[in-house]
Amino acid sequence: MPIANGILTCDTDEQAMARVKQKGADCALAAVEMANFCLVLQDQEEDA
Repeated sequence: MPIANGILTCDTDEQAMARVKQKGADCALAAVEMANFCLVLQDQEEDA
């Protein structure tokens, strides 16, 4: 099960709010890519 962890390093709440949307999208994309890669690995194991 893919899990993504995104950490924001900010000095203010305003900086965090400005960055959180993009960071969340980046983490979600990483999790989807890892899940797709797991499927590729499963397919390769079944073919072997």
